Amino acid sequence: MHNLNRRDFISLALAAGSTALVQPSAVLAAERPGKHEICAFIKFLQSLSHDQLADTISEMGFDGIEATVRAKGYVLPERVEDELPKLVDALKKRNLQITVMTTDVNRVDQPLTPKVLKTAAALGVKRYRMGAYRYDLDRPVEAQLAELKPMLADLAALNRELGLTGVYQNHSGATNVGAPVWDIY
Repeated sequence: MHNLNRRDFISLALAAGSTALVQPSAVLAAERPGKHEICAFIKFLQSLSHDQLADTISEMGFDGIEATVRAKGYVLPERVEDELPKLVDALKKRNLQITVMTTDVNRVDQPLTPKVLKTAAALGVKRYRMGAYRYDLDRPVEAQLAELKPMLADLAALNRELGLTGVYQNHSGATNVGAPVWDIY
């Protein structure tokens, strides 16, 4: 053990105490890549028009929305080319954005996947939440995960081409891929 004399102790105490004078934001600023975006999941606001939705989100103080572009969503996938640009315009007028888009997309070969993702990318959307994958509990999990790999590789290739990031939300439940977490590692 190292013994400190009074002079060393005072020097160390002053040095440690002087860190309290530095504002935490100055220390953390170098580590933070940027402002965190806070968005609202709009499922509960789906009855509003684009302008009403954008006004409501703006008044609530959010930076953007998690837009539902899926079956029974705010924007139906078959209408994405017509409706998503209108939504983005309404948001932009209020300095808002689509922070993430919730979709049913989980395969490249789904009929509406190219249209949904290409439209979103062209409008500046960067992230989308993928549709869920489910297990058949009568089959081995490892075999089913192996079957998912090529589908995910194809989707990742399309994402790279379009400049998108697909994110996967894990849900609890025995049939949900990602529920135990180890399976999506």
